[in-house]
Amino acid sequence: MNNVKWYDLNQDGYIINNNKIIWPLLEKGGIYVYKLSVGGGEKLYVGSSINIKQRFRQHKYRSLQMSTEYNSILYKYVLKHGWQNFNYGVLEYIDLDKSDSCIASKRKVLYDIEQRYLDRINPSLNINKFAGSMKGYKHNLETKNNYSKVRTGRCYKKIKGIIVRPEVSQETILRLKLHSKSLKVKIYSKDYKEIK
Repeated sequence: MNNVKWYDLNQDGYIINNNKIIWPLLEKGGIYVYKLSVGGGEKLYVGSSINIKQRFRQHKYRSLQMSTEYNSILYKYVLKHGWQNFNYGVLEYIDLDKSDSCIASKRKVLYDIEQRYLDRINPSLNINKFAGSMKGYKHNLETKNNYSKVRTGRCYKKIKGIIVRPEVSQETILRLKLHSKSLKVKIYSKDYKEIK
């Protein structure tokens, strides 16, 4: 990490130089790192993206939405310490094959490289220790309860056919039927009584 070009961030999460906002990031794939210096130590977060510039913007937006939608160690530290106490750096830009339109294969390339950085650096702000995977991570009871509340009333049962809620348009139902002639559709009211 000695050859990383570090950028300072302002309180809004923009990259600055001499207190002026600059736009140095490229719209390329790569591996990036956030560094928080607290109490004489450093806390790091390592990530990857097909488009680093776009991902940087997402982190700023998601940190604002943290309390309602996104829950991560990085965003909790941003709320506690502010973006201005973080530095941002690009560990490596990666030239992805432009002729390959498959996003999954591009992500696989990035995840392999990101995993090497995760193994070498062992960043403390990453929830997952495996790039692109929740493998090995266990949710706490509070998180499980929150997921349960969000999913209440939704249908995840494996059935032959599909259950359609009243808010689904008739056009969507017709498209579903045209897609699969053998598809059976059940329509339910808001109180989960079968209508047809």
